[in-house]
Amino acid sequence: MCLHRFPPANPAKSRAKSVSGMDAISWTTSALKKVEPGCVLKCFKKAGFFSTSEVVTDSTTEENENELADLVANLDSNFSVEEYVNIDDDLSIEEEKLPVSNFIHRDTTEALDPFRG
Repeated sequence: MCLHRFPPANPAKSRAKSVSGMDAISWTTSALKKVEPGCVLKCFKKAGFFSTSEVVTDSTTEENENELADLVANLDSNFSVEEYVNIDDDLSIEEEKLPVSNFIHRDTTEALDPFRG
């Protein structure tokens, strides 16, 4: 009796072992190329997304600045709009480069010691 003609007990598992990362990328690319733009549009419409012509646009930058100027004018403040907008320009946002170990609890570090080389 020829047993090699019978499929393995778990064909998906044996197939998964033979699939490379490149195979997966190739299959995904191939599948994406087969998707038609109309299909994507129908899915977006069904999901409730608006088309670009139906999208409500935000106010222009000038309108936003005017609104901000009105808000600043109504505050008890000595700042101009420009000063308010640029208030954090001189703020240093770069952090000192600290080792990750500074943020890990000592017990955790000790627990990881056996796994270090």
